[in-house]
Amino acid sequence: IGEENRRRKRFEDMDKEYEFEIVFGYETDSYDLMGMITSSNLLDQPGKLRALLPAAMKPLIGTWHQPYPPYSSATVLGKPLYWWTRQGRLGEVSIPTKEITVSELEVIGWRDSDIGDVAREAIKRIENVHGDFRQDEIIAQWQTVAKLQTNVKVSLATCRVVCSSGTYVRGLAHTLGRALKTHALAYSIKRTRIGEYRLG
Repeated sequence: IGEENRRRKRFEDMDKEYEFEIVFGYETDSYDLMGMITSSNLLDQPGKLRALLPAAMKPLIGTWHQPYPPYSSATVLGKPLYWWTRQGRLGEVSIPTKEITVSELEVIGWRDSDIGDVAREAIKRIENVHGDFRQDEIIAQWQTVAKLQTNVKVSLATCRVVCSSGTYVRGLAHTLGRALKTHALAYSIKRTRIGEYRLG
């Protein structure tokens, strides 16, 4: 606020640290709970991911080009990517990338959850967001998941990342799912640090 608002760009360019949870077994076009479910691949033994995830993270540490999520505002041929996605025409364009740097990436916790609880949390969050982003269709999808897949367990990994400005954390969740030959999405994302300023 005030004079500091004029220095906003400096803060925006600082490295950031996040804690985020990944749900394994589902994929959406936004790479988080707020998108349309596009794939699912529930595992018979979700616990086996615990041994595999740290190794899958290692190639992501460093500088590389991250594709923008299909449901993002990156512009292609004059229209945002989310427009191409909503029109079902994403295959007609090349998804742009952005150079990012991931300095640290690690698993800091695990838990298993009933998929019904995940679905209900998704519905609650979607109902709290205003605007037109296909929420009725997305809620209907999660309601179907909760109804048809009762007592199914999914694994959630809590992770920590230190990364450059502009990194899509939900994109990291998606990439890790693909690396593990399953599906994944970002269940929650919390920014814990920007530059030298840490969440109290």
